[in-house]
Amino acid sequence: ISIGLMSPATPFPSFIALIPVIGTGLIIFLSPPFGFVSKFLRMKFLVACGIISYSLYLWHQPIFSLAKHYGFDDEFTNLFLLLIFVFPLSIISFYLVEKPFRSLYSLKKVFSYLIILGILLITYSFIAIKSKGFENLFINYRLSERESTNYKILKNHIDYDVDKSMFDNGECIFSSSSIDEVSQLRFKGCTKVYGKAILIFGDSHAMSIFNIFAKSNQSKFIVGFVRGGCRPDANAKNCHYPDFLKFSQNNKEHINYALFHQAGSYLLRDRYNILDSARIFQGKEFYSFSDIDIDNTISYLSKINEFFNVYWLGPYTESRLNFTSIKSYENLNFKINARVIEIFESLDNYIKIKISSTKEINPPQYVSFNEIIHISENFPAFGDCIVYRDADHFSRCGEDLIAKNITKLVHFIDKFNEIK
Repeated sequence: ISIGLMSPATPFPSFIALIPVIGTGLIIFLSPPFGFVSKFLRMKFLVACGIISYSLYLWHQPIFSLAKHYGFDDEFTNLFLLLIFVFPLSIISFYLVEKPFRSLYSLKKVFSYLIILGILLITYSFIAIKSKGFENLFINYRLSERESTNYKILKNHIDYDVDKSMFDNGECIFSSSSIDEVSQLRFKGCTKVYGKAILIFGDSHAMSIFNIFAKSNQSKFIVGFVRGGCRPDANAKNCHYPDFLKFSQNNKEHINYALFHQAGSYLLRDRYNILDSARIFQGKEFYSFSDIDIDNTISYLSKINEFFNVYWLGPYTESRLNFTSIKSYENLNFKINARVIEIFESLDNYIKIKISSTKEINPPQYVSFNEIIHISENFPAFGDCIVYRDADHFSRCGEDLIAKNITKLVHFIDKFNEIK
């Protein structure tokens, strides 16, 4: 049952995990003492694995995580090699740490030492973090002079509070993660001064788009209703989209047009049907377009389009680069993989086709971001600016850079808005 029901796409932890757990318990409990299953489980190798199982559990997580951090994918060969590395470590730690520790000390003493050790570790970690001791050690003793300089440049571009970096001029260019009373009152007050607003809404990628428009000085009344992780699909019940629909209907006479934007990787599925999978961008891995999510988005935007013009600003090409790997500090000559560019170009064209063939009465107008802001393989590093802050979001200087080149997009929308 577990083999048939479970896959990498299965939510975990969840109640589904009870199926293999209960199944394993039943096999052990109901197996005859001298039956095939009992004899199989009593094999010396399996018994030995059981003895060192806790050590295996403790070691596998950090080793697998480090391997993934340094670029190992989850192919069978790589996983097998990592297991070969994990087993000797587990055996050593069992005999040198776990076994002596269990046999020499009483449970009471164990807890006493653990509490003292925990207090010391917490105190040490707190002092080290507050004084930036770990970071200073890393910079001074792990990195070369060139790597240290590059590390500081990268940190300045990627290490900051995204929510606090949202543009707000204190007047009528502002954003909110929800349609709350404060944002509605502020919007209402701005309509009396500037009339109609430009709305920008979507997920965390739309947060960057809002900042880009806000910094471009194209309008004095721009409002963003943007929230990370929120897209207008079937799982968006706790997001701002239902409230945004009501807000749009109630304020349609005060809105010039609305611009929707979301992460393109959440419209792509890998071979296990998982959205936003890093696996998609590796080698020649299979991927598909998520028709259900694209259709749900078109349907939602069509409802808004009944009140005023809505434009779906297409997904931009994501970097899919790891800026926190030690390898990144060797040089800042970042390049986007050609496959990544190809995937987002294909997605761009596919969304156009879906909108042009939809049965919705009032479908949104599609505007390709990548046709206006051309993203090539050399785009991540532009002069002194690292354009992305992670695998898929623009950095602050990246937003500034694009804001200077967004005029073409604004003029295109304004022109189409007048015609429509």
